[in-house]
Amino acid sequence: MKRSLAAAAAVLLAAAGSSAGGDWPQFRGPHRDGVYPRRATVPDFPEGGPPVVWERPVGAGFSGPAAARGRVILFHRLGGSEVVESIDAASGETVWKSAAATTYKDDFGFDEGPRATPVVAGGQIYTFSAQGVLRCLEFAGGRTVWSLDTRREFDAPKGFFGAASTPLALGSRLFANVGGSGGIIAVDKDTGRLLWQSAGREASYSSPVAADFEGETLVVFFTGEGLAALDPSSGAVRFERRWRSRSRASVNAAAPIVSDGTIFLSASYCTGAVALRARAAAASRNSGRAGTRSTATTRPPFWPAAYSTDSTVARNTARVSARSNWRAARFSGRRKDTGRARPHGSATACCSCANRESSTCSRFRRKRFA
Repeated sequence: MKRSLAAAAAVLLAAAGSSAGGDWPQFRGPHRDGVYPRRATVPDFPEGGPPVVWERPVGAGFSGPAAARGRVILFHRLGGSEVVESIDAASGETVWKSAAATTYKDDFGFDEGPRATPVVAGGQIYTFSAQGVLRCLEFAGGRTVWSLDTRREFDAPKGFFGAASTPLALGSRLFANVGGSGGIIAVDKDTGRLLWQSAGREASYSSPVAADFEGETLVVFFTGEGLAALDPSSGAVRFERRWRSRSRASVNAAAPIVSDGTIFLSASYCTGAVALRARAAAASRNSGRAGTRSTATTRPPFWPAAYSTDSTVARNTARVSARSNWRAARFSGRRKDTGRARPHGSATACCSCANRESSTCSRFRRKRFA
C-alpha cells in the first residue's frame, strides 16, 4: 500500500521549526493534549488550500509523523522492513533512514505497517513496531542505540491489530503498555534496561500521558482493562478503575484526557465515556506497591455519553460504581447501504454485536422514544 506525505508551508514548517517551542515531537504534540504551545496567526490561504512545498510517496502504516528540529520523522513499512526515516522539513529530502526486518501480518487483512507514532526526546527517537519491538535511535544519524522485543521478553500477545500504543518519554524513563507478563513497563530510555513492571495489565491501543495530581506527577494509562495511574519512579499504583466493554472483541484505543484532576475515558462497543475525579490520589500515595493494585478508589460524577452506529443511537449515563442505563432509538429513514426504507420498529443492533437482535446483548435495553 502506497501513500503520499505532503508538506504545506504554513503548517509543517511551523511545526518543525528550529526552536523547541515549535516542535511536534510525539503523538498529539509536546504535551499529548493536541494543543500547539505557541501563539500563532493562521495565514490566509488561497482557494486551493495551502501551497504544497514538497510531496513524496511513503509506505504502509497508521503511524503519524513527528516534527522536531527541522526534521520530519516518518515511521512506515516498506516491503519486509519497518523503516524510520529522517526527512529535511524544508526540502523533503531524506537525511537518513534505518530499517528493521518485520514479519508482522494483520489477521484481518488490513494495513500491516506500524501504528505507533515516533517519539523524539533528547537526542534520541523511540519507536514501537506493530510486532512489539521497542527501538531507540540516535536523532542525528539513525544509529540503533538499543531494542527490546516485548513479545519475546514478556510473552506479550499479538492482539487484534498488533502493538499500537505510542510509548511515553518522561525524564530518564520510557513507559509502555506492552501486555503479557510485562503489563506496563518502565525502562531506562538511554539503555533499555527494565526498571519496573506492573504485571497483569492487558495492552491496549491507547497512548499514555503524564499528568499532575495534587502536586505529584503520574503516568496515566488506559489499558485493555481500564484506567491505571502509576508513580513513574516506582510503578506503585496510585489509583485505578476498570472501564471497558464486556465484549472481549473490544479494544480501548482513545488516549486518556486529564484536566484539573479530572480524567476522561472513552471506549466503544457499548461502553461510552466516563469522567473520574481523582480525589483519592494523595491518600493513596503510601498504599500502592510496584506491580500491585492499589485499594484507592475514585468517586466519579455522572457523565453522559452518546454515540451512534448505523441508524442506532445509544446514550449511556454512567457512574462506574453502578450499572449503566442504556437507551436505544431506531431512526425511521433509509438504510445507508441500500437506500431502502427501514421500518421504525425494527430490531435494534448493539455496536458490539452488529447484525444481531438487541436481546442477545447483556448490556443493551430497548426503549421507544416518543
